[in-house]
Amino acid sequence: MQEYPTIDRVLKSGATARLTCPTTEVDYQQFMGAVDMANRLLMLYSMMRKSYKWWKKLFWFYLEVCIVDSHVVYSMTQSDKLDLLAFRAKLAEELIGGRIYRARAGRPSSGPVSDRLLNPGEHYLEWSESRPDCVVCSTVGKKNGLDYRDYRKKTHYVCNGPGCG
Repeated sequence: MQEYPTIDRVLKSGATARLTCPTTEVDYQQFMGAVDMANRLLMLYSMMRKSYKWWKKLFWFYLEVCIVDSHVVYSMTQSDKLDLLAFRAKLAEELIGGRIYRARAGRPSSGPVSDRLLNPGEHYLEWSESRPDCVVCSTVGKKNGLDYRDYRKKTHYVCNGPGCG
């Protein structure tokens, strides 16, 4: 008959009990602790996303493995201990380097600011019964070589400020 090793377990009441368990369980507890810890850390703040492209999922997995491994090395070599979330935040700050990568909202300007926009107090829209062509649409249409019917827009609102037509 095979003898099973015994282990100590803490019961709900707080008392310890000696239990027998299979040898494979003892070996697992003794040698697989680091693998379980790595899996736990990988899933703690996971960046994995669904993707139909296999290489994208593989990329994110290896990136997370690199971050967790670098956190373990950092924790072993540095005196200040950071948890994984604080380490990720610090890593992101270091990679970004204080730069802001945000696109400006709206359409980019095509040229220098005109005098018309620098003095906004002199320009205001007025109601007009004549409905002239829109200055902006007409200019863009002529510039792009469009037919008159493609760019002709009529409006009741016109600006009567200096330099406006």
